Amino acid sequence: MNTLLRTLLTGGLLVALLSGGVSSVQAAPAAPPCYVNDDVLGGNSGTSWANAYTDLQSALGATACTEIWVAAGWYTPGTGRTVSFALHSGVAVYGGFAGTETDLSQRDWQAHPTILSGEIGTADPADNTYHVISASEVQGAVLDGLTITGGYAGIGSPVDRGGGMHTYQSAVTVRNSIFQGNYAVGGGGIFSHGGVLILEGVDFIANRAAYNGGGLHTYIGTQATLTGVTFVNNQALGNYPNGLGGGIVNWGSSTVLANVLFRGNTAGLWGGGLSNYSTSTVSLTNATFYANLASGEGAGGLDNDTGATATVSNNLFWENSGSQVYNAGDSLTISYSLIQGGCQGDATCNNLIPGNPDPLFVDAAGGNLRLQAGSPAIDAGNNTAPGLAGITTDLDGRPRFFENPGAANSGAGSSPIVDMGAYETGFVLYLPMARR
Repeated sequence: MNTLLRTLLTGGLLVALLSGGVSSVQAAPAAPPCYVNDDVLGGNSGTSWANAYTDLQSALGATACTEIWVAAGWYTPGTGRTVSFALHSGVAVYGGFAGTETDLSQRDWQAHPTILSGEIGTADPADNTYHVISASEVQGAVLDGLTITGGYAGIGSPVDRGGGMHTYQSAVTVRNSIFQGNYAVGGGGIFSHGGVLILEGVDFIANRAAYNGGGLHTYIGTQATLTGVTFVNNQALGNYPNGLGGGIVNWGSSTVLANVLFRGNTAGLWGGGLSNYSTSTVSLTNATFYANLASGEGAGGLDNDTGATATVSNNLFWENSGSQVYNAGDSLTISYSLIQGGCQGDATCNNLIPGNPDPLFVDAAGGNLRLQAGSPAIDAGNNTAPGLAGITTDLDGRPRFFENPGAANSGAGSSPIVDMGAYETGFVLYLPMARR
């Protein structure tokens, strides 16, 4: 399986300085980046592409490296299961370079995949590193343009959470990246315990958890913000009292999500797409839940459970198993959304689309959940939904607010009115895409 995954990924797959006078403030000169390229045979000093470090660990261990550029390639953290790429405060790691760029804007992280892998032993994943990436009491770390795969946190505590990445009381931002094919007891892709987690343009694909949070597990005290994130074919395999959140489980945390897609995720118990649990609060705006599965009584789409609170706006719930939404928590409020079968699961619902019509996805069976012309979800959302503040684009990066002349404005606000779901419809011919 790991050999196949490697083939797929490499084949196409992500201060101011005070000077002089009293009020003379100039920007501090940016430190030059440190370079990493596993294919070069230069001086291994990291000072240029020709003399790049050949391994990422050397760059992370160098105090002079606050911005690290990593060329396309396959990088592992070391030879023991306990090793990982440990993040440092104030250090940014950028992948997606061909190895010739002179400016960050020149890279293409999708065309030149930089892969961080936990595959350090045999083809058996049980000897992979526990966490591909780790952060403990780190502030201001950034990951951008990377694919994280092959983490296997499948043994007992304290190394059984976060196969792709484990963070503890840290502030970490991840952008333009993919977590794929990682495994853990909890949080197959990412496990975040406390601190701040910001995810922008991140895909979680086919990660697994033995218990909870196939893609992402936010744990006690975490403040998470997810924008433009997808969860596809992740699994939380456990049974009662586990098996929560095939895509995400929030556990004693606070999470804000906008422009998010949940498709084909599975939970052994509750919340095939997302499970909100144990005093967690979640704000979920412009999300699409499609074909997610839960084996227990909790919804295949969204499960809001013990002690939890959820506010849901501008969402689409369709073809999820059992009930689309389920509430056994403190409150689940849903507005300006389309739910197959209507309001359910003891939720409080306002301004749902009457009659629960088909949302008319472009090609749901093929994974294209953009809206066809004539969809009742077009121009039907709420422009002042809580999670829309500051959002200007949809999951595709196209304008989030677009006035479609062929659709009636049935939502709330001044034109243009936002569509429901993760994607905004405009004058575009939507074709199936490799990503999302």
